[in-house]
Amino acid sequence: MMAVWGVPERLEDHATPALAAALDMQVKVAERNAERARLGHPPLRIGIGIHSGTVAAGLLGGAEQHEYTVIGDAVNVASRVEGLTKRLGAGILVSAAAWEMAGGRFSGARIAEERVKGRDEPVVVYRLDGRAQPEPREIVRQVQAIA
Repeated sequence: MMAVWGVPERLEDHATPALAAALDMQVKVAERNAERARLGHPPLRIGIGIHSGTVAAGLLGGAEQHEYTVIGDAVNVASRVEGLTKRLGAGILVSAAAWEMAGGRFSGARIAEERVKGRDEPVVVYRLDGRAQPEPREIVRQVQAIA
């Protein structure tokens, strides 16, 4: 499955909703796996790769059968990052480009610098662990904004 943010309408910080969605997906898979375990079924496993970059977006296909999609180097890198999840033992991997865009809103760690097919330079990847805890002052600002 591929999901994209920032097309067709530009979204400057498209990495933040992408990382949040990845964490939400993990929660849903865990919930589903609890039910599967109760029924004696094996767990589902997913790997999520996130990258940020420029893509070409539009309708692909003919008049009767077409779909909106994106293509380009950024799509290929995201796919390669996803492919690293199993080998590196991480459920969600995020490229440095997407990690830096998210600007500290998430917790995780830099875990590798990997060569991927189609790239001369290695791709730095971070393991996504969760959402960063807001500073106490930020919580006060959020409460005051609501009041």
